[in-house]
Amino acid sequence: MLTALKDSYNRPIRDLRVSLTDRCNFRCFYCLPHGEPPIAPKEQMLSYEEIEYICDIFVELGIEKIRLTGGEPMMRQDIEVIIRKLAALKPKGLRDLALTTNGYFLPDRAQGLKDAGLDRITISLDSLKRAVFKQMTGVDVLDRVLQGLEAAKNAGLQPIKINAVVVRGHNEDEVADFAAFAREHDVKMRFIEFMPLDSGHEWSRDDVVSGREIRERISERFPLIALDVPRGSETASRFRFADDAPGEIGTPDGRRPDSHLPFFDSRTFIARCRTRRCIEKRNPRLHRGRRNKERTPSLHQRASVRCAIALDEFHWRLSSVAR
Repeated sequence: MLTALKDSYNRPIRDLRVSLTDRCNFRCFYCLPHGEPPIAPKEQMLSYEEIEYICDIFVELGIEKIRLTGGEPMMRQDIEVIIRKLAALKPKGLRDLALTTNGYFLPDRAQGLKDAGLDRITISLDSLKRAVFKQMTGVDVLDRVLQGLEAAKNAGLQPIKINAVVVRGHNEDEVADFAAFAREHDVKMRFIEFMPLDSGHEWSRDDVVSGREIRERISERFPLIALDVPRGSETASRFRFADDAPGEIGTPDGRRPDSHLPFFDSRTFIARCRTRRCIEKRNPRLHRGRRNKERTPSLHQRASVRCAIALDEFHWRLSSVAR
């Protein structure tokens, strides 16, 4: 039995995020501030067999939750195949298999995802107004995303989380409307702070809407009560509605009630983070594998990935297991 994964602070790592692709059919301005990024060539993408192999090892190392992301993960052909493969890891210790999506493909495929073994889903939804949605995402498909939400509910992919990136001057006036949406549809609403992801330094602190402001805006219409639950590696502080209405609110800040600093939120999350992240590309500079006698790369060599925490330790263990 392998020793459980821990980070450099000796915290157990239980969650794994796997990016299936860097492609996306949306053009959100906060993800693509400088237009189209270079797309990875197909030969650099991990195959489903390689992803399954890596995740199998991670589960043996103590991973309990796997989330599939992108880009838009449902742009990966036959995503139901990898979901079925990963769902087969549940007898080995996997407890939760989730997917983050923009919702575009859900109207036709939500039931297939559930049938393949997906447990739950998170949908990105930055506005409930058609014009604002189009301005933020670059596509005019709000109605289809809402149809995808209903399809996910009907398929039993619950609890459903809705992620909304809040950017001042764009959608901060909708946070109370999102709360009403959460109450109506019984979903977990998660507000995400606007992060400096662009290398061109066009991000501004003035564009960030703090968790405190989000709560205040919502509480004017729907009073909130903090949920007394362990924060763990979650990115949000969670709240229920004071009138016991269905739905839940999550804001990106710590528990200090007088905090007005938007990055107190991020620091609090990082201090508790227990998630290992992988991307879909192979990175030959990072793997420590050995070639076999025919000098053909073995599976564990081809399946090398970049991880955010204890990367060298993981590759040492990966190669050790595969020997």
